[in-house]
Amino acid sequence: MDVKLVYGKPLNYVFPPTIEKESRRPDEIAAFYIDYSLGKQTLGAAMMTHANGSHRDNYLMIQSNGSLLGNLSYYTEIAKNTSDHKLGDFSRNVSFGIYSNLNFATNRLGISFEYKNYNHFVIGAGINEPPAGVKEHTYSVLNRSTHVLQPDNETGFQFELFYTFLNNSILTLNTSLAQNKQANTEFVFKEYFAEYDFIVFDIIDIKFFIDYAEDPFKLEQQRVSMGLNANWAMLTNSSAEIAYQNQSFERLNQKVKNHVLALDFHYTPEWSTNILYEYSNDPFLTEKEATTWLGAGVRYKLNRKNSLQVFAGNRRGGPACQAGVCYEVLDFSGVEIRFSSRF
Repeated sequence: MDVKLVYGKPLNYVFPPTIEKESRRPDEIAAFYIDYSLGKQTLGAAMMTHANGSHRDNYLMIQSNGSLLGNLSYYTEIAKNTSDHKLGDFSRNVSFGIYSNLNFATNRLGISFEYKNYNHFVIGAGINEPPAGVKEHTYSVLNRSTHVLQPDNETGFQFELFYTFLNNSILTLNTSLAQNKQANTEFVFKEYFAEYDFIVFDIIDIKFFIDYAEDPFKLEQQRVSMGLNANWAMLTNSSAEIAYQNQSFERLNQKVKNHVLALDFHYTPEWSTNILYEYSNDPFLTEKEATTWLGAGVRYKLNRKNSLQVFAGNRRGGPACQAGVCYEVLDFSGVEIRFSSRF
């Protein structure tokens, strides 16, 4: 049995640290959690009180997780605001969140399924980050296009399958769907993704992907993205990587194209250089017929915890998503020196 007590004032990371503390931490929470495990199954529950100014709400959560038949695992969580509604009331004017996933794995096959149903599930200034249920990509053109979860009203699912062949190549298939209702309008985001990872001559690792999506939130119709990433291991500690991605979609009867070309050279574990080129004719980004960005950088890794980077040129901004959190990156032009330290 586990028991936890939590009290705090969560940080609203949207505001810079120069803003007074009261504005950056407007929410106050106090929570109690308990769970009990029997064999491979666990049942848990939590109660939380949330205050924002003079407004106060109470929340209740129950969750269950475990494994079945050895290869199948599951997780289910249901949370809701119990301040003004009955415990069993899940009507559309009630604040609640439902999330569930199933995972199946064997030696070469893996399958996962996620389901979400969120309704008025924004707590305070947005201190909760429920699972988005969409694939977060590492490829630039797809990461910028990641669907941003709308916890105020969203239902949907994500399904992913991967299979490792006898030659150790890997095929990944993913599809996700998100439905949102605003006023009397329904928006449906859907995406289909496929990636094949294989090795040539035992030294070149190649990844190829193709993706199709419909994104009414961004007014992007028939969005097709594809690309190739090749990493070539040279000598003992050196490697070269080349990546090309392109994307096209229709928005308001206009054909939009995006291109990304990146070259990376790792001379030693300490030294590396890179060149990045991008092209776009998106009228939301430029008033010209098209715009290009070109930049180059050098990175020196002093040790395991410290590194120095120098970048010169132009770098395209836009949405970026990492670990389920999406934020806006501004365009950059000039010379940038960045020292990173982990401690």
